[in-house]
Amino acid sequence: MRLDPDDVAELAGQYGWEETAFDRSQGSLMFLERHVGGKRFMLHVWCSSGTVGSYLDHPRQGKTQLYRRNVDMDGLAEICRNPRVHTDGGYQRRPEGDEECPGCRKLYTSTVHVAQHFESGRCAGCLGVDNARHAAYTFVREREAAAGAVGRWTAGQQLLTFDGNLDLSDGYSSNGYNYHCPACGKQFKQASSLLQHQQARASCTPAGMPAFAGRLTYNE
Repeated sequence: MRLDPDDVAELAGQYGWEETAFDRSQGSLMFLERHVGGKRFMLHVWCSSGTVGSYLDHPRQGKTQLYRRNVDMDGLAEICRNPRVHTDGGYQRRPEGDEECPGCRKLYTSTVHVAQHFESGRCAGCLGVDNARHAAYTFVREREAAAGAVGRWTAGQQLLTFDGNLDLSDGYSSNGYNYHCPACGKQFKQASSLLQHQQARASCTPAGMPAFAGRLTYNE
């Protein structure tokens, strides 16, 4: 069941939902948010498959995610009216993510997902693909400096500049390879790709990059 992103955004807006991000690379994933009675409700809509995930605060089970598959526009309208509703499309529950985006504070289930979201350029905390990837690079450089390992994962110099101040943007290229795995030497353009590589290869996992977490301080 494929949903048109424009139709989804328009329908959601009618029920007070705000689109906060959109990731075309993840199945045209739309992030929606609404505040009711001081509580935040979130919906994730995969427009390419008609899958809808609700971030819920269940009265008995605590914070969960409720997933429905093959949702049409009528079903989506029902979910927008009541995010807790159980549709006939099938559902499953998963624990709420605990990895926080440094730009918008949204929660994700893994560091890779945080980095993918941020570098997509649709994060509300840092819009624009190149701006976001430049910010991500600078953010990783900050994590390197804090770990005493400047240049271990990024393309920048491994030394301080002549005046003793670290140039956090040193080595960044909008079209180049900005990261490398210190274990195997493979190069990557995005932080999310390096993180994914290090999670997938056991031999490279010990050389893992510092957690993509904290608060973003760089912004153009």
